[in-house]
Amino acid sequence: MATRTTTSLLLILWLGPCLATTPAVDPQPDFAPDSHLRFAERVNLAQSTDYRAVLAAYDARRASHPEDVRSQIERCRFIETFAYLEEQAIESSNDDLDACRAQLKSGPLQENVDVLLYGVESSWAEEDVAKATELIPKAESWTDEQQAKLFELLAERNRWKNGELAADYAMRALALDPGTSVLLLAVDRWVQLGAKDKARKALMNAPESTWKRASRSAAAKVLLDLGDTEAAAELLRNANPKVPEPGANLALARALTATGEFDAARKLYRDTLKNDVYVARATRVEYFEFERLHGSKEDAVSAYDQLRNEGFAADSLARHRLSLFLSRPGVAWQWRDALGVLTLVGASLVFCLLPLVFIVPVHYRGLALRASGRAPVHSESTWGLGEAWYAFAAVLFSGFAATYALAPGYLDAMLPWVGAMGGIEPATDRVLAQVLLWSVILGFVLLLPLLRGKPIRERLCGSWSIKRSILIGIAVSWGLNFITRIIDFIVPEAGLLGSDTTRSIQGAHEAYGFLGMMLLLAVMTPIIEELVFRGVMLEAFRRHVSFALATVAQATAFVLMHEEWQSMPFLFVFALLAGLLARKSGGLLAPIAMHAFNNFGAGLAIVGATSLLNR
Repeated sequence: MATRTTTSLLLILWLGPCLATTPAVDPQPDFAPDSHLRFAERVNLAQSTDYRAVLAAYDARRASHPEDVRSQIERCRFIETFAYLEEQAIESSNDDLDACRAQLKSGPLQENVDVLLYGVESSWAEEDVAKATELIPKAESWTDEQQAKLFELLAERNRWKNGELAADYAMRALALDPGTSVLLLAVDRWVQLGAKDKARKALMNAPESTWKRASRSAAAKVLLDLGDTEAAAELLRNANPKVPEPGANLALARALTATGEFDAARKLYRDTLKNDVYVARATRVEYFEFERLHGSKEDAVSAYDQLRNEGFAADSLARHRLSLFLSRPGVAWQWRDALGVLTLVGASLVFCLLPLVFIVPVHYRGLALRASGRAPVHSESTWGLGEAWYAFAAVLFSGFAATYALAPGYLDAMLPWVGAMGGIEPATDRVLAQVLLWSVILGFVLLLPLLRGKPIRERLCGSWSIKRSILIGIAVSWGLNFITRIIDFIVPEAGLLGSDTTRSIQGAHEAYGFLGMMLLLAVMTPIIEELVFRGVMLEAFRRHVSFALATVAQATAFVLMHEEWQSMPFLFVFALLAGLLARKSGGLLAPIAMHAFNNFGAGLAIVGATSLLNR
């Protein structure tokens, strides 16, 4: 009771001069967490007089309750409210903040957990983030709430520097606190890794209080991408209508579209486009696709015009204009549409001409060898450099065409005038699986003309029997993978979870089942890639340069076809051994068997790792 009386007297002394013009501070102030927000609102009205009075109230609290660390931290947060303003209303706020933080760090409570956490919260300096990381072993004796807070802060500090590390911290925070503020960071990483069931459960089990700190609309979008329309709609319906959240209308429009409520979805889309000050290009693309699929001809044309009026970068490859043409052939073309079509033709030619990076040096090296009388002798090949160019170009073009049709955002991101400004979103696993499927099918069709000239059996087996080719191919693949694991030549396959290639395999398993995935991964892909690289390209190059140089050239091209930089050393050695098998056997069955066994093992590892993650 005496403490409360002392506090009240101090407050009266400090606040007396301003009682006539401002409401009095509660004689028994509440110094609980977030009290700084309430006091900040008051100071905005009374400026520095109340600012000093509130500091005095905090100081009085500290004098009477020196063990109350949270009120001392709240004092610093209160000062932050003014120190971080662009136009500072309180001139001394920066100096006050420095003094407040220094007092915490050097005072008797400097080793208090809450003080340590506030130190992490209040600094973005590299050295302070490193010190915060050193707190992790010490945090094992902290409460779950305190540990979760530490991992939340570390996730935020690393979000833009190291996304994978930030996501790891976010997942650790979520394991301790289902309502953590970095819930979506953890969920996005789980989805990327293929742990979709775990991501869905995390969103569904999050307490209602989570959505005060995390985006409800972003969570609903994740649920929609996972195919859980009902859960997304339920999450959005539970939102407080008096507190509108950015992106909520878009998320609800997606949910309504998925349930077939097109009129209601259209209204939400149009309200967003009309009322939002800034509309992302991805939103205009989404609305156009909605009208193209579910609207009238007039609505689709209007939506496309709104998108295209943003400029050439909005549809620089004419992807959306061509989709409009396919669904509404009668829509008149404009001159500006021709520019996108010409850019598309140019991009296609670039992909088709890329093989010349390998073809031209081999050609001129061959000319130099012939001029010096050292031309290689390899006359049995029916494939020349023209066929090598065609084969490599066919593979590149098939991938380009499938990506253009199903995941155009990936191509837009490669264009210098679009880049990150295009609002590109990663494709889902199922879309990436479709890209893989159709690129393989188109590539196989384009390569069929190259199979003329020799019987299929001779091309496959050469001088080896079928049994010998398969067994040696499997043995070489197994040996290479075994040695790789022994010397840790690459990051283990779990480290590659999250790459687009791995996600396409996960999507294939989800969409086509285990057998469909293996048919695509361990049968069709090895046949196509071995035909192109160890068949056409290696044989054509051997007519112009030595076998060693030809093998290195095709191996380099093979490696550059893959995205995972971690596995490039393995892939290069793999391609060299496959080329050696093709030479020794005189056919393609041995390298195909080697490739198929390797892909089969990779597929099993990915499916197994995904299953473990979802437990």
